[in-house]
Amino acid sequence: SFPGKVALVCGSSRVTYGALAAAAGSLAGYLVDSGLAKGDRVVVYLENSPESVIAIFGVLQAGGCIVVVNPATQAKRLGFILEHCGAKILISSGEKTATVGEATGQCAVPPRILWTHADFRGICGEKRSPPDVRVADEDLAAIIYTSGSTGVPKGVTMLHRNIDAAVQNIGRYLENSADDVILSVLPLSASYGLLQLLVTFMTGACLVLEKGAGYPFDIINRIKQERVTGFGGTPTLFAILLTLKGLEKEDLASL
Repeated sequence: SFPGKVALVCGSSRVTYGALAAAAGSLAGYLVDSGLAKGDRVVVYLENSPESVIAIFGVLQAGGCIVVVNPATQAKRLGFILEHCGAKILISSGEKTATVGEATGQCAVPPRILWTHADFRGICGEKRSPPDVRVADEDLAAIIYTSGSTGVPKGVTMLHRNIDAAVQNIGRYLENSADDVILSVLPLSASYGLLQLLVTFMTGACLVLEKGAGYPFDIINRIKQERVTGFGGTPTLFAILLTLKGLEKEDLASL
């Protein structure tokens, strides 16, 4: 509906819906041509970035199951997730080479690795036709792993029907529209962060995706610069923002 509209703002990158769709479609076509079957697990081990968004939609369009892992995850835990979900492919960045190497060493059958710095750009720029893969409501769409604070992480499975119901309900509840600009500072590995992405794109709005919430004043500046209309976070994050001096003088009228 909005191919020329900016869908994603991440750092200095501004990417349109059309560009994201083309890249995701090319990735999906590549994955299917490379043997990815419906329901195969693909682990996305990236920080919040255009590449992580393209990977999520590309895997889903290929009929695969996304397993988005927090980029701060250490090798032992990453290795457990790779082995536990039976990952066929791991998408990661060059900064994670050592961690990925140690993690895949724990796997009986290591996944194939797609590096964003080496493989990703070429694959997504090939203008490959999207595959004709039909997914059903009952097909597996995502596995989201718990923190594992009281034991090993547990994989929470989500069908396409589960995700669709959540996205539709959240969009209606928040009355989102294509005019919205949504700010997300949460990792896409968390269900809240992932759903913020999906709800925003469902409505044709714009997502301002930050890598984290480590610098509270940067969040305030981003709200002002992008005229953000919606901002979801955790109670801890909002408590920190409310302690900022001079907050009441900031122009946050768009929010």
